[in-house]
Amino acid sequence: MRQLRIGIDIDSTIYDLEAAWVAKYNKIYGDNMKQWEFDDWDFIFSKKKIRCTPESFFWISQHADVQWDTYPIHGAKEVLSQLQADGHLICIVSSAKRGVIPIKVAKLMQDFPELDYELHFTKEKWLVHLDVMIDDNPYLMKQWARLFNLPPLIVFSQRWNTKVPIPDDSQNLIVRAGNWHEVYRMINRQILGEEVEW
Repeated sequence: MRQLRIGIDIDSTIYDLEAAWVAKYNKIYGDNMKQWEFDDWDFIFSKKKIRCTPESFFWISQHADVQWDTYPIHGAKEVLSQLQADGHLICIVSSAKRGVIPIKVAKLMQDFPELDYELHFTKEKWLVHLDVMIDDNPYLMKQWARLFNLPPLIVFSQRWNTKVPIPDDSQNLIVRAGNWHEVYRMINRQILGEEVEW
């Protein structure tokens, strides 16, 4: 089996940031927002009337309590361990702000102690040498479609990215996965050309 360099975003791909954000928001603002009502990371597009300002909306996501209270998304631990066992190199690629990077690194070490990985913190994720990228950011799709010689992008489906269409000029480089087991199957089927059971 060919070894792949697999790029993986942290927030909303490995970790469920929204659950921690909603809990913190409700505590601060006395609201009763449900996680399923969190439908967009862009404040102005959210359908739910949010009581905080756009600045506070962003500040909550960067709060240390929120970062520490995140948990791995179902299937992430199992699939990342299996990808490593298959001989692939895991590359964590995140655009996290400087102030929360130490917490994110500590969380990864705490929750994935057996995992070997490279760490890349950059807003220009396309500059990291990868064979495939897994990310929830729907706007990354537009950059992926415009630039040349980029690896396939697996968009990890979340409520805020399913309404963003895959660009017509993506040349089949961009696909969606609804969960981590789908990610594993897509890596094997579409990149390695192998069918796997999960």
